[in-house]
Amino acid sequence: MKRLFDKWVLKTSEPSETKTPVSAEWATLENAVRQRNFTTIFPALRAWCMLTERSWEYLQAVARTAEFSDVALNKLQILFLYLSGDTSQAFDAAQLHFKRHGFDPDLFVICLVAVYQSEQFEMALEYLQEHGEQQMKEST
Repeated sequence: MKRLFDKWVLKTSEPSETKTPVSAEWATLENAVRQRNFTTIFPALRAWCMLTERSWEYLQAVARTAEFSDVALNKLQILFLYLSGDTSQAFDAAQLHFKRHGFDPDLFVICLVAVYQSEQFEMALEYLQEHGEQQMKEST
């Protein structure tokens, strides 16, 4: 019995290979990325991130082929992290993005929602008050 258990543990601990995406959601996302329009990328990315076939490596490769700038690629990665469920890492990466590249309204909303979803309501309010007013003034 122990041998079977050990064999099962070894088998499940081996890294799994990511297969090339084949879903309709991937096709929609790939098309949106090739058009380099975040308005269409976001909903397509949200649908694709709900699937197990999601892979940053494939998405990054398509974005590089579509000649995404480093800033746009970084934004895409933050959205991918957030929509894949890694809200804390997405929040941290967005903060770094703001420091390096300036304000981005899409990522600002992602940060607010990430903090709110982690039930850090006071932090969400402070974040909104601290950054929201300043960014609203700058954008008008």
